[in-house]
Amino acid sequence: MRLPLAVCLLSLLLSTACNYAIESGNYVFERRELIQQFCDFEPPIPDVFTGKLTKRGRTVTIELDDPAFRAKMDQRFLVGVFPQDPDRDHFLVSSSFEVTAEVNGLSCLVFTHIDIEGNLLNDRTFSGTFLFTYDRQVEAPLECPASCVSSFTYIAFK
Repeated sequence: MRLPLAVCLLSLLLSTACNYAIESGNYVFERRELIQQFCDFEPPIPDVFTGKLTKRGRTVTIELDDPAFRAKMDQRFLVGVFPQDPDRDHFLVSSSFEVTAEVNGLSCLVFTHIDIEGNLLNDRTFSGTFLFTYDRQVEAPLECPASCVSSFTYIAFK
């Protein structure tokens, strides 16, 4: 029994539509909708920033190489994976670190955590959510902001 050509083409299209191979390289991230922000200060996240995505097998790294990040948080790599789920083309990368940040003219020792969740739209575009958390360490001056949580949606393209 032979399947009609339309059925074969549709099944081929559906089998590849959810399996984009994201290209490694430099991406521009554009902030879209603010989800939440509870901060004592303006977080160091610009509306548009750049990052370098590298994909090796299921492993994904994103280097936030934009000067806006380096000036306030030093240069940071986020590492994560594509889950082994054939029905979803998404990834999650994260990084946690301590850094002395200049906030409101003060040198503040802070613990920072960044999560970037991405859903592939095609091989050169992805979108998702960006989460930034900040917590003042006990060694930091009390005048330093105590904490910050900021999350927003974004789109990134090559």
